[in-house]
Amino acid sequence: MKLDKKILFSFVLIFITIQMYAQFSVDLDMRSRAGYWNGYKTLPTSETNAATLISQRSRINFNYTNDNLSARVSLQDARVWGQNNNDFNSIHEAWINYNFNKSLSVKIGRQTLSYDNKRLLAKSNWNLTDISHDVALVMYKKNDFQAHLGYAVYNNGAPASKFLEVYQGGKYDTKELAFLWLKHSFLEKKLNVSFMSIVDGTQQIENEITNPEQVNYRYTVGPYIKYQQDKIMLSVQYYHQAGTTAFDNDISANLFGAVAKYSFSKTFNLSTGYDFLSGTDYDANNTSTENNTFCKLFGSGHGFFGYLDYFGTPSAHGAGLSDIFIRAQGKLPYKLSYQLTYHNFSLDQEYLKLGEKVDKGLGSEIDLTISHKLADNATIMVGYSTFFATESMEILKNVGADNSEMPSFLYLQLNFTPNIFKQ
Repeated sequence: MKLDKKILFSFVLIFITIQMYAQFSVDLDMRSRAGYWNGYKTLPTSETNAATLISQRSRINFNYTNDNLSARVSLQDARVWGQNNNDFNSIHEAWINYNFNKSLSVKIGRQTLSYDNKRLLAKSNWNLTDISHDVALVMYKKNDFQAHLGYAVYNNGAPASKFLEVYQGGKYDTKELAFLWLKHSFLEKKLNVSFMSIVDGTQQIENEITNPEQVNYRYTVGPYIKYQQDKIMLSVQYYHQAGTTAFDNDISANLFGAVAKYSFSKTFNLSTGYDFLSGTDYDANNTSTENNTFCKLFGSGHGFFGYLDYFGTPSAHGAGLSDIFIRAQGKLPYKLSYQLTYHNFSLDQEYLKLGEKVDKGLGSEIDLTISHKLADNATIMVGYSTFFATESMEILKNVGADNSEMPSFLYLQLNFTPNIFKQ
C-alpha cells in the first residue's frame, strides 16, 4: 500500500486532534543494516561477485487509547541507500481494537500476526519490509485460557471482484486465510499448551493458467507444547497439512520440532534441537500425485534454518528438510551479548523436483552474532555466517558440482526505537 503525502498529513492531523481527549503516543522504529553479501541465499562461485550495500527501514508509529478503544497506524519507508523511488513507502499497520469487556475484544485492519514460536504465523522482522495482513481478529482471554479467531484476505482487484480477479501477489500465493488459535496454561504457567488450525486458499492453476473462479484449500493443524521451570526449557510441536494444492494434488505433509535448553547461569545457556519438514519423493518411477512437501505458510524461516536463508522456503526444492542444531547464548562485559549456532542440514527425500537423485546430506552452517546495548532504545549488532556445502547442496542451488566457494555473509545493524511523544 503506497503512501501519499496527503494521506500522511491526514493521519497526523487526526491524531493531533484526538490526542487532546485520550492517551496518545508517537514512537520511531529505525533500522539500518550494512552488509557484505557473498553467498547470501545461494552459494557463491568464481563467476559471482560479492555485493556491499546498506538498507534502511524507518517507521513512525501513532498509538491511541481511549476507554475500550485503541488504534495504531504505522507508516513505513524501506529502501536500499541510494534508491530514489518510493515503491516501498507503505502503511505497515492500521488497525482499530475494541474491548467489549475484560475478556472479549475485536481487532480489525492491517496488522502483524505472531503466534507461539513463530513457526506458522510470524513477524518477518529480518526482512526489509516485514509482513502484515489485512485481518478481522476476535480475541478472548480469561484466566489461563486464550482463543483467537481470525480471517484475512489477499487481493489486488476491486472489492466487487475480490475472488474473481487473478491475484497478482504471486502464482502460488495465499488468496484467503482463516485460523483458530487456542492456548491454556497449567502448573502456574510453567506448562503452556496451544493448538493452531489454519485454512488457506490458493487459486487453481491448470496448464500454467490461473482459474480465478476456483480456490483450492489447504488445512494445517497441530499442537505446540512448552514447559519452562527454573533453568530448564523444553518444547515440542507437530503440524499436519492436508487438502489440495493449486495444481489439484492431494496434500499430506508434516512438521516436527523439538528444543531443549538449559541455563547454566544468568549469563550463559545452551540449547539443542531438531526440526523436520517432510518432502515429496520425485523419483521418476513414483507415479503418486500426492504432495508431501510441508509449507511453512507465513512462518519464520530466518529464525529456524540459518541466517544465510538458504532454506527460507523449504518447499521450493520440494524434498523436505532436516536440521539438527546446537546454540550457545550468553552475556559479556560492557553490555555485550552473543549467540553462536551450528546447523547440520539434510533432505527428507533423495530426489529433487527435477527428478535428480542426490545424497541427503547438504552441509553445515555457522552463525555468530554479537550485540551491544548503546542505550535503552538503541542496539548495535554485528553478524557473520558461513556454510560448508556438500555436492548435494551445490546441485540443489544449481551452481554445479565442485563449483561453489565458501560463502561469507557479514553485516552491521543499528536499531533505534525512541518514544518521541506521550500524553
